[in-house]
Amino acid sequence: MEAINCLWNVNQNNAFVEASKQKSLVRLRGCFPHEGEICDMLYSGHIVTRDGRTGIFKVKEHAKMPGKAYHQDDQCSFYFSLTETDQLTRTKQSHGVNASARIMSVVQDPKGRLSSLVLRFNRNYLTRPLRKNKRYRWNEAFTRLLRINLPINIPETKEELAELLRSDASQNKHFTPPSLVDISAGGCCAFMPRELSQTTFATEKLYLVFFMSMRSEKTDPPFIFLAKRLGYGDVDEKKNSIAVRMRFLAELDWSSRQKIQWFDIREDGSSRLSKHLELFESLTPGQG
Repeated sequence: MEAINCLWNVNQNNAFVEASKQKSLVRLRGCFPHEGEICDMLYSGHIVTRDGRTGIFKVKEHAKMPGKAYHQDDQCSFYFSLTETDQLTRTKQSHGVNASARIMSVVQDPKGRLSSLVLRFNRNYLTRPLRKNKRYRWNEAFTRLLRINLPINIPETKEELAELLRSDASQNKHFTPPSLVDISAGGCCAFMPRELSQTTFATEKLYLVFFMSMRSEKTDPPFIFLAKRLGYGDVDEKKNSIAVRMRFLAELDWSSRQKIQWFDIREDGSSRLSKHLELFESLTPGQG
């Protein structure tokens, strides 16, 4: 994923201008005053006006992130998606945009809650094409196994992989186990404890995702992926969990012998998982 200055070089449109035009829902995260304390907050809303590199973000909803606040002086990060229409083929392609901004000022409502923020956008941002893999809104009754780990080192042998799974089960038994929100052949969104959510994008690590559904045969090997975090979703205050969106980068090659090998699935997702998810067509509503 590369940092670029505009999404569409043909007409030099700016992503932030497009976000305002398309009324894209923006999820913004940062450290803000809330109910008398400094908290790690997640806001959703819209960029309504923009002048140069300065814009106004109108807050629609807010949620306090569980755990201690992380501190970044006057900085916030945010995510939104945009749709581009190819001028020749008239086909549409959606893009996800990760960006950051400096907080210039804030406006509070009579109850002391943030209602809008004036932001100065950074020049560079990260963009990625959103996948067309069918996304399934998940029901936890369909899950046989789900483990999400943030290993210091990626296992190189199947013995190391098995040991990681065993240690993960024992070390995290006191935490709320992760749960799927939705899943596709190219990625997933899952609630997980704050310890796994990573508070900043500065030191990005790969997740190791283990997954089996209730429709997996006992002889079927689990789905094991290396995944990268894309952004955040909702917050579950009661379970002290955060929804994290992830993209699958690689899938374990079960035909490899002692030393682990991986399939690169960044372009098309997991064909094996795609076929497996079709078993839930009549049970789970699909999302494009």
